[in-house]
Amino acid sequence: VGEWPDPLLPNRPFTLPAKELQPLWLTVRVPVGATAGDYDGKLRVEVAGRTLEMAVKLHVFGFSLPVRQHLATPFGCDPGDLSRWYTGSSDYMTHLPPDVFTRWNRFLLDYRVTPTRVGQSYIREQRAADGTVAYDYSVADECVAAVADRLAPKSVDMASVGQFGWRGQNGASLTYVDGGAEGTARAARARWPRTDGWASLNRSLDGKRLAMKGCRAFTFHTRCPDDSMAGERVVAFVNDFPNRWVTTFTLGGAGWQQVRINLEQYHHNETGVPLDLAALSTVGDFQFVIDRKTRPIEYLMDQIVADCEGGDVLVDDFELVSEVAEVQRRVGAQLEHWREKGWFGLGHVYGWDEARPDEYEQVVAAYSKVLGGTPDAPIMQTYYTNPTPAALTGVVKIWCAITSVYNEQFLEQRRAAGDDVWLYV
Repeated sequence: VGEWPDPLLPNRPFTLPAKELQPLWLTVRVPVGATAGDYDGKLRVEVAGRTLEMAVKLHVFGFSLPVRQHLATPFGCDPGDLSRWYTGSSDYMTHLPPDVFTRWNRFLLDYRVTPTRVGQSYIREQRAADGTVAYDYSVADECVAAVADRLAPKSVDMASVGQFGWRGQNGASLTYVDGGAEGTARAARARWPRTDGWASLNRSLDGKRLAMKGCRAFTFHTRCPDDSMAGERVVAFVNDFPNRWVTTFTLGGAGWQQVRINLEQYHHNETGVPLDLAALSTVGDFQFVIDRKTRPIEYLMDQIVADCEGGDVLVDDFELVSEVAEVQRRVGAQLEHWREKGWFGLGHVYGWDEARPDEYEQVVAAYSKVLGGTPDAPIMQTYYTNPTPAALTGVVKIWCAITSVYNEQFLEQRRAAGDDVWLYV
Protein backbone atom coordinates (compact mmCIF):
# COMPACT_ATOMS: atom_id res chain seq x y z
CA VAL A 1 0.00 0.00 0.00
CA GLY A 2 3.00 2.32 0.06
CA GLU A 3 3.77 4.80 2.82
CA TRP A 4 0.12 5.86 3.06
CA PRO A 5 -2.12 2.84 3.85
CA ASP A 6 -5.21 4.19 2.06
CA PRO A 7 -6.81 2.58 0.20
CA LEU A 8 -6.20 -1.00 1.27
CA LEU A 9 -5.43 -2.83 -1.96
CA PRO A 10 -5.77 -6.59 -2.62
CA ASN A 11 -2.78 -8.78 -1.81
CA ARG A 12 -0.28 -8.79 -4.66
CA PRO A 13 3.51 -8.90 -5.16
CA PHE A 14 5.36 -5.67 -4.39
CA THR A 15 8.91 -4.33 -4.42
CA LEU A 16 10.54 -3.30 -1.14
CA PRO A 17 13.79 -1.27 -1.23
CA ALA A 18 16.61 -2.52 1.01
CA LYS A 19 16.63 -1.35 4.63
CA GLU A 20 13.04 -0.02 4.51
CA LEU A 21 10.08 -1.15 6.57
CA GLN A 22 6.75 -1.92 4.94
CA PRO A 23 3.58 -2.40 7.04
CA LEU A 24 1.21 -5.07 5.80
CA TRP A 25 -2.52 -4.90 6.49
CA LEU A 26 -4.43 -8.16 6.56
CA THR A 27 -8.16 -8.80 6.49
CA VAL A 28 -9.36 -12.01 8.11
CA ARG A 29 -12.95 -12.96 7.35
CA VAL A 30 -14.58 -15.09 10.05
CA PRO A 31 -17.52 -17.23 8.83
CA VAL A 32 -20.90 -16.58 10.43
CA GLY A 33 -21.44 -19.03 13.30
CA ALA A 34 -17.77 -19.81 13.79
CA THR A 35 -17.00 -21.32 17.22
CA ALA A 36 -15.61 -18.78 19.66
CA GLY A 37 -12.02 -19.22 20.83
CA ASP A 38 -8.40 -18.83 19.77
CA TYR A 39 -7.17 -20.00 16.39
CA ASP A 40 -3.54 -20.49 15.34
CA GLY A 41 -2.20 -20.02 11.85
CA LYS A 42 0.85 -19.02 9.86
CA LEU A 43 1.69 -16.02 7.70
CA ARG A 44 4.00 -16.86 4.81
CA VAL A 45 6.10 -14.22 3.01
CA GLU A 46 8.06 -15.15 -0.10
CA VAL A 47 11.01 -12.92 -0.99
CA ALA A 48 14.02 -13.44 -3.28
CA GLY A 49 13.45 -17.18 -3.46
CA ARG A 50 13.17 -17.55 0.31
CA THR A 51 10.08 -18.30 2.36
CA LEU A 52 9.62 -16.72 5.77
CA GLU A 53 6.90 -17.81 8.18
CA MET A 54 5.53 -16.32 11.36
CA ALA A 55 2.84 -17.45 13.77
CA VAL A 56 -0.52 -15.70 13.79
CA LYS A 57 -3.09 -16.00 16.58
CA LEU A 58 -6.73 -14.97 16.01
CA HIS A 59 -9.34 -14.62 18.74
CA VAL A 60 -12.96 -15.15 17.67
CA PHE A 61 -15.64 -13.71 19.94
CA GLY A 62 -18.88 -15.51 20.70
CA PHE A 63 -21.20 -13.42 18.54
CA SER A 64 -21.82 -12.67 14.86
CA LEU A 65 -22.41 -9.29 13.29
CA PRO A 66 -25.87 -9.11 11.69
CA VAL A 67 -26.00 -9.37 7.92
CA ARG A 68 -28.26 -6.33 7.70
CA GLN A 69 -26.97 -2.93 8.74
CA HIS A 70 -29.00 -1.11 11.38
CA LEU A 71 -27.15 2.19 11.24
CA ALA A 72 -27.67 4.06 7.96
CA THR A 73 -24.36 5.41 6.62
CA PRO A 74 -25.28 6.59 3.10
CA PHE A 75 -22.35 7.13 0.76
CA GLY A 76 -22.79 8.44 -2.76
CA CYS A 77 -20.98 5.80 -4.79
CA ASP A 78 -22.20 7.04 -8.16
CA PRO A 79 -21.96 4.72 -11.18
CA GLY A 80 -21.28 7.75 -13.39
CA ASP A 81 -18.13 8.52 -11.38
CA LEU A 82 -17.07 4.87 -11.52
CA SER A 83 -17.62 4.81 -15.27
CA ARG A 84 -15.56 7.98 -15.72
CA TRP A 85 -12.73 6.41 -13.71
CA TYR A 86 -12.74 3.11 -15.59
CA THR A 87 -13.67 4.23 -19.11
CA GLY A 88 -13.24 8.01 -19.34
CA SER A 89 -16.97 8.49 -19.89
CA SER A 90 -19.61 9.14 -17.23
CA ASP A 91 -22.26 7.46 -19.42
CA TYR A 92 -22.43 4.44 -17.14
CA MET A 93 -25.55 3.04 -18.81
CA THR A 94 -23.44 2.39 -21.91
CA HIS A 95 -19.96 1.79 -20.54
CA LEU A 96 -20.11 0.38 -17.00
CA PRO A 97 -21.33 -3.22 -16.60
CA PRO A 98 -23.82 -3.47 -13.72
CA ASP A 99 -21.80 -6.24 -12.08
CA VAL A 100 -18.90 -3.79 -11.58
CA PHE A 101 -21.28 -1.42 -9.80
CA THR A 102 -22.55 -4.32 -7.68
CA ARG A 103 -19.00 -5.28 -6.66
CA TRP A 104 -18.43 -1.75 -5.41
CA ASN A 105 -21.74 -1.79 -3.52
CA ARG A 106 -20.81 -5.05 -1.82
CA PHE A 107 -17.37 -3.66 -1.02
CA LEU A 108 -18.93 -0.67 0.76
CA LEU A 109 -21.29 -2.91 2.71
CA ASP A 110 -18.37 -5.10 3.81
CA TYR A 111 -17.27 -2.04 5.79
CA ARG A 112 -20.79 -1.09 6.92
CA VAL A 113 -21.10 1.81 4.48
CA THR A 114 -24.44 2.17 2.67
CA PRO A 115 -24.29 2.48 -1.17
CA THR A 116 -27.17 4.94 -1.35
CA ARG A 117 -27.02 5.38 -5.16
CA VAL A 118 -28.05 1.77 -5.78
CA GLY A 119 -31.70 2.85 -5.53
CA GLN A 120 -31.88 4.96 -8.68
CA SER A 121 -29.14 3.60 -10.94
CA TYR A 122 -29.67 1.71 -14.21
CA ILE A 123 -33.36 2.70 -14.55
CA ARG A 124 -34.15 3.02 -18.24
CA GLU A 125 -36.79 5.53 -19.30
CA GLN A 126 -38.79 4.59 -22.39
CA ARG A 127 -40.78 7.36 -24.08
CA ALA A 128 -43.34 6.52 -26.76
CA ALA A 129 -44.03 8.77 -29.74
CA ASP A 130 -47.19 10.04 -28.05
CA GLY A 131 -45.19 11.22 -25.02
CA THR A 132 -46.21 8.46 -22.61
CA VAL A 133 -43.41 7.18 -20.40
CA ALA A 134 -42.57 3.73 -19.06
CA TYR A 135 -39.64 2.55 -16.98
CA ASP A 136 -37.51 -0.55 -17.33
CA TYR A 137 -36.33 -1.52 -13.84
CA SER A 138 -34.93 -4.93 -14.76
CA VAL A 139 -31.21 -4.10 -14.46
CA ALA A 140 -31.79 -1.74 -11.54
CA ASP A 141 -33.65 -4.49 -9.69
CA GLU A 142 -30.70 -6.86 -10.12
CA CYS A 143 -28.39 -4.28 -8.53
CA VAL A 144 -30.71 -3.73 -5.57
CA ALA A 145 -31.53 -7.42 -5.09
CA ALA A 146 -27.81 -8.23 -4.87
CA VAL A 147 -27.50 -6.21 -1.64
CA ALA A 148 -31.09 -5.78 -0.35
CA ASP A 149 -30.62 -8.18 2.56
CA ARG A 150 -27.76 -6.02 3.88
CA LEU A 151 -29.23 -2.51 3.58
CA ALA A 152 -30.26 -0.53 6.65
CA PRO A 153 -33.83 0.82 6.88
CA LYS A 154 -34.41 4.17 5.11
CA SER A 155 -30.80 4.24 3.91
CA VAL A 156 -31.17 4.15 0.12
CA ASP A 157 -32.18 6.99 -2.17
CA MET A 158 -35.18 5.31 -3.84
CA ALA A 159 -36.48 8.48 -5.52
CA SER A 160 -35.42 12.09 -5.79
CA VAL A 161 -37.64 15.16 -5.91
CA GLY A 162 -34.80 17.38 -7.07
CA GLN A 163 -35.21 21.13 -7.20
CA PHE A 164 -38.00 22.90 -9.00
CA GLY A 165 -37.28 25.89 -11.18
CA TRP A 166 -34.06 27.82 -10.84
CA ARG A 167 -31.53 28.42 -8.11
CA GLY A 168 -29.64 31.72 -7.88
CA GLN A 169 -26.11 32.20 -6.60
CA ASN A 170 -24.15 35.31 -5.58
CA GLY A 171 -27.09 37.68 -5.81
CA ALA A 172 -28.82 36.41 -8.95
CA SER A 173 -32.56 35.76 -8.63
CA LEU A 174 -35.48 34.60 -10.74
CA THR A 175 -39.13 35.47 -10.15
CA TYR A 176 -42.30 34.94 -12.17
CA VAL A 177 -44.33 37.64 -13.92
CA ASP A 178 -47.58 37.59 -15.87
CA GLY A 179 -47.47 37.74 -19.65
CA GLY A 180 -44.93 35.61 -21.45
CA ALA A 181 -43.62 35.24 -24.98
CA GLU A 182 -45.88 33.88 -27.71
CA GLY A 183 -48.98 34.52 -25.60
CA THR A 184 -48.07 32.27 -22.66
CA ALA A 185 -49.42 33.10 -19.22
CA ARG A 186 -46.14 33.66 -17.41
CA ALA A 187 -42.49 34.48 -17.96
CA ALA A 188 -39.47 34.68 -15.67
CA ARG A 189 -37.65 37.85 -14.62
CA ALA A 190 -33.92 37.24 -14.24
CA ARG A 191 -32.13 39.81 -12.10
CA TRP A 192 -28.35 40.09 -11.90
CA PRO A 193 -26.29 42.24 -9.51
CA ARG A 194 -23.39 44.53 -10.25
CA THR A 195 -20.40 42.30 -9.61
CA ASP A 196 -16.63 42.07 -9.95
CA GLY A 197 -16.92 38.28 -9.82
CA TRP A 198 -19.82 36.22 -11.08
CA ALA A 199 -23.44 35.31 -10.40
CA SER A 200 -25.49 32.44 -11.80
CA LEU A 201 -28.93 30.92 -12.30
CA ASN A 202 -29.19 27.17 -12.84
CA ARG A 203 -31.74 24.38 -13.05
CA SER A 204 -31.73 20.64 -13.70
CA LEU A 205 -31.58 19.30 -17.26
CA ASP A 206 -32.27 15.77 -18.48
CA GLY A 207 -29.39 15.55 -20.94
CA LYS A 208 -29.85 11.83 -21.45
CA ARG A 209 -33.41 12.29 -22.70
CA LEU A 210 -32.40 15.16 -25.00
CA ALA A 211 -29.53 13.13 -26.46
CA MET A 212 -31.86 10.21 -27.16
CA LYS A 213 -34.20 12.61 -28.98
CA GLY A 214 -31.35 13.95 -31.13
CA CYS A 215 -31.05 17.46 -29.68
CA ARG A 216 -29.77 20.02 -32.18
CA ALA A 217 -30.15 23.34 -30.36
CA PHE A 218 -31.69 25.25 -27.46
CA THR A 219 -34.04 28.13 -28.18
CA PHE A 220 -35.58 30.65 -25.79
CA HIS A 221 -37.01 34.18 -25.76
CA THR A 222 -35.65 37.24 -23.97
CA ARG A 223 -36.92 40.78 -23.48
CA CYS A 224 -35.16 43.69 -21.77
CA PRO A 225 -37.09 46.40 -19.86
CA ASP A 226 -35.59 48.98 -22.23
CA ASP A 227 -33.05 49.25 -25.03
CA SER A 228 -30.23 50.37 -22.72
CA MET A 229 -29.46 46.74 -21.89
CA ALA A 230 -29.26 45.58 -25.49
CA GLY A 231 -25.89 43.99 -26.23
CA GLU A 232 -25.20 42.78 -22.69
CA ARG A 233 -23.39 39.45 -22.80
CA VAL A 234 -24.64 36.39 -20.86
CA VAL A 235 -22.68 33.14 -20.53
CA ALA A 236 -24.55 29.85 -20.97
CA PHE A 237 -23.34 26.51 -19.58
CA VAL A 238 -24.50 22.90 -19.63
CA ASN A 239 -22.76 20.89 -16.92
CA ASP A 240 -21.70 17.41 -15.93
CA PHE A 241 -19.39 18.51 -13.13
CA PRO A 242 -16.45 18.70 -13.34
CA ASN A 243 -17.07 18.81 -17.09
CA ARG A 244 -18.68 22.02 -18.39
CA TRP A 245 -19.54 23.22 -21.87
CA VAL A 246 -19.83 26.97 -22.41
CA THR A 247 -21.03 29.53 -24.95
CA THR A 248 -22.43 33.08 -24.86
CA PHE A 249 -25.37 35.09 -26.22
CA THR A 250 -26.25 38.78 -26.20
CA LEU A 251 -29.47 40.42 -25.09
CA GLY A 252 -31.71 42.23 -27.54
CA GLY A 253 -33.83 45.27 -26.80
CA ALA A 254 -37.25 45.95 -25.32
CA GLY A 255 -39.18 43.54 -27.57
CA TRP A 256 -39.32 39.74 -27.35
CA GLN A 257 -36.46 38.16 -29.30
CA GLN A 258 -35.62 34.53 -29.87
CA VAL A 259 -32.16 33.20 -29.03
CA ARG A 260 -30.94 30.01 -30.68
CA ILE A 261 -27.83 28.17 -29.44
CA ASN A 262 -26.81 25.22 -31.61
CA LEU A 263 -25.33 22.26 -29.78
CA GLU A 264 -21.92 22.64 -31.40
CA GLN A 265 -21.69 26.26 -30.16
CA TYR A 266 -21.06 24.87 -26.67
CA HIS A 267 -17.37 24.05 -26.12
CA HIS A 268 -15.71 22.21 -23.25
CA ASN A 269 -14.29 24.86 -20.93
CA GLU A 270 -10.90 23.11 -20.71
CA THR A 271 -10.39 21.17 -23.96
CA GLY A 272 -12.44 23.33 -26.33
CA VAL A 273 -14.09 20.23 -27.82
CA PRO A 274 -17.63 21.00 -29.11
CA LEU A 275 -20.60 19.47 -27.29
CA ASP A 276 -22.03 16.39 -29.02
CA LEU A 277 -24.86 14.01 -28.19
CA ALA A 278 -22.62 11.58 -26.31
CA ALA A 279 -21.46 14.37 -23.98
CA LEU A 280 -24.97 15.82 -23.73
CA SER A 281 -26.24 12.46 -22.44
CA THR A 282 -24.15 12.99 -19.28
CA VAL A 283 -25.38 16.54 -18.61
CA GLY A 284 -27.63 17.24 -15.64
CA ASP A 285 -27.50 21.01 -15.24
CA PHE A 286 -28.46 24.09 -17.35
CA GLN A 287 -26.93 27.39 -16.26
CA PHE A 288 -26.73 31.10 -17.10
CA VAL A 289 -23.82 33.16 -15.70
CA ILE A 290 -22.81 36.84 -15.74
CA ASP A 291 -19.39 38.14 -14.78
CA ARG A 292 -17.87 41.56 -14.09
CA LYS A 293 -20.94 43.73 -14.57
CA THR A 294 -20.61 47.43 -13.71
CA ARG A 295 -24.37 47.75 -13.23
CA PRO A 296 -27.29 45.51 -12.33
CA ILE A 297 -29.10 44.02 -15.31
CA GLU A 298 -32.42 42.26 -15.72
CA TYR A 299 -34.46 40.73 -18.50
CA LEU A 300 -37.50 38.56 -19.04
CA MET A 301 -37.06 34.99 -20.27
CA ASP A 302 -39.56 32.44 -21.58
CA GLN A 303 -40.07 29.20 -23.47
CA ILE A 304 -36.74 27.34 -23.23
CA VAL A 305 -37.07 24.53 -25.76
CA ALA A 306 -34.69 21.83 -26.99
CA ASP A 307 -34.95 21.55 -30.78
CA CYS A 308 -34.63 17.79 -31.39
CA GLU A 309 -34.84 15.53 -34.43
CA GLY A 310 -37.43 13.47 -32.58
CA GLY A 311 -39.58 16.52 -31.82
CA ASP A 312 -39.24 19.58 -29.60
CA VAL A 313 -38.76 19.00 -25.86
CA LEU A 314 -39.88 21.70 -23.45
CA VAL A 315 -37.11 22.51 -20.95
CA ASP A 316 -39.00 25.26 -19.08
CA ASP A 317 -42.12 27.29 -19.84
CA PHE A 318 -42.05 28.89 -16.37
CA GLU A 319 -45.61 27.72 -15.73
CA LEU A 320 -44.44 24.99 -13.28
CA VAL A 321 -47.55 22.89 -13.96
CA SER A 322 -45.81 20.69 -16.53
CA GLU A 323 -42.68 20.41 -14.39
CA VAL A 324 -44.62 19.34 -11.29
CA ALA A 325 -46.53 16.75 -13.34
CA GLU A 326 -43.28 15.33 -14.72
CA VAL A 327 -41.75 14.91 -11.25
CA GLN A 328 -44.99 13.48 -9.83
CA ARG A 329 -45.05 10.85 -12.54
CA ARG A 330 -41.39 9.86 -12.13
CA VAL A 331 -41.29 9.81 -8.32
CA GLY A 332 -44.69 8.13 -8.04
CA ALA A 333 -43.68 5.34 -10.41
CA GLN A 334 -40.42 4.69 -8.56
CA LEU A 335 -42.06 4.60 -5.11
CA GLU A 336 -44.79 2.27 -6.35
CA HIS A 337 -42.17 -0.05 -7.80
CA TRP A 338 -40.18 -0.16 -4.55
CA ARG A 339 -43.35 -0.95 -2.63
CA GLU A 340 -44.22 -3.77 -5.03
CA LYS A 341 -40.72 -5.26 -4.65
CA GLY A 342 -40.97 -5.16 -0.85
CA TRP A 343 -38.08 -2.69 -0.54
CA PHE A 344 -40.04 0.42 0.44
CA GLY A 345 -38.81 0.35 4.06
CA LEU A 346 -35.19 0.42 2.90
CA GLY A 347 -35.45 3.78 1.17
CA HIS A 348 -36.03 7.49 1.50
CA VAL A 349 -36.93 10.27 -0.91
CA TYR A 350 -34.04 12.65 -1.51
CA GLY A 351 -35.50 16.12 -1.17
CA TRP A 352 -34.59 19.51 -2.58
CA ASP A 353 -30.81 19.49 -2.19
CA GLU A 354 -29.43 21.90 0.45
CA ALA A 355 -32.59 24.02 0.58
CA ARG A 356 -32.05 27.62 1.71
CA PRO A 357 -34.48 29.64 3.86
CA ASP A 358 -35.63 31.71 0.88
CA GLU A 359 -36.63 28.45 -0.83
CA TYR A 360 -38.62 26.88 2.03
CA GLU A 361 -42.02 28.06 0.79
CA GLN A 362 -41.61 26.50 -2.65
CA VAL A 363 -39.92 23.42 -1.13
CA VAL A 364 -42.92 22.66 1.10
CA ALA A 365 -45.30 23.26 -1.82
CA ALA A 366 -43.24 20.95 -4.05
CA TYR A 367 -43.24 18.12 -1.50
CA SER A 368 -46.98 18.46 -0.99
CA LYS A 369 -47.71 18.27 -4.71
CA VAL A 370 -45.26 15.53 -5.60
CA LEU A 371 -45.71 13.24 -2.59
CA GLY A 372 -49.33 13.90 -1.72
CA GLY A 373 -50.24 10.39 -2.86
CA THR A 374 -47.45 8.76 -0.84
CA PRO A 375 -47.49 10.39 2.61
CA ASP A 376 -45.54 7.52 4.19
CA ALA A 377 -42.47 8.13 1.99
CA PRO A 378 -39.80 9.64 4.30
CA ILE A 379 -38.28 12.82 2.87
CA MET A 380 -34.58 13.29 3.60
CA GLN A 381 -33.63 16.97 3.67
CA THR A 382 -30.06 18.26 3.49
CA TYR A 383 -29.37 21.81 4.71
CA TYR A 384 -26.29 23.92 5.30
CA THR A 385 -27.30 27.50 6.20
CA ASN A 386 -30.17 27.82 8.69
CA PRO A 387 -29.46 25.61 11.76
CA THR A 388 -33.16 25.54 12.76
CA PRO A 389 -35.28 25.03 9.61
CA ALA A 390 -38.54 24.82 11.55
CA ALA A 391 -40.58 25.80 8.49
CA LEU A 392 -40.01 22.26 7.16
CA THR A 393 -41.35 20.57 10.31
CA GLY A 394 -44.12 18.09 9.63
CA VAL A 395 -42.95 17.50 6.06
CA VAL A 396 -39.34 16.36 6.46
CA LYS A 397 -38.80 13.04 8.26
CA ILE A 398 -35.01 12.72 7.98
CA TRP A 399 -33.03 15.85 8.90
CA CYS A 400 -29.53 15.89 7.43
CA ALA A 401 -27.53 18.90 8.62
CA ILE A 402 -24.01 19.74 7.57
CA THR A 403 -21.91 19.46 10.71
CA SER A 404 -21.16 23.20 10.85
CA VAL A 405 -24.85 24.09 11.46
CA TYR A 406 -25.68 21.22 13.83
CA ASN A 407 -28.12 22.52 16.46
CA GLU A 408 -28.54 19.97 19.22
CA GLN A 409 -31.70 21.46 20.74
CA PHE A 410 -33.60 21.63 17.45
CA LEU A 411 -32.54 18.17 16.27
CA GLU A 412 -33.26 16.52 19.62
CA GLN A 413 -36.77 17.97 19.38
CA ARG A 414 -37.16 16.42 15.94
CA ARG A 415 -35.80 13.08 17.20
CA ALA A 416 -38.26 13.16 20.12
CA ALA A 417 -41.06 13.71 17.60
CA GLY A 418 -40.09 10.47 15.82
CA ASP A 419 -37.93 11.91 13.03
CA ASP A 420 -34.45 10.65 12.12
CA VAL A 421 -31.33 12.82 12.40
CA TRP A 422 -28.34 12.46 10.09
CA LEU A 423 -25.23 14.58 9.55
CA TYR A 424 -23.07 15.18 6.49
CA VAL A 425 -19.72 16.78 5.73
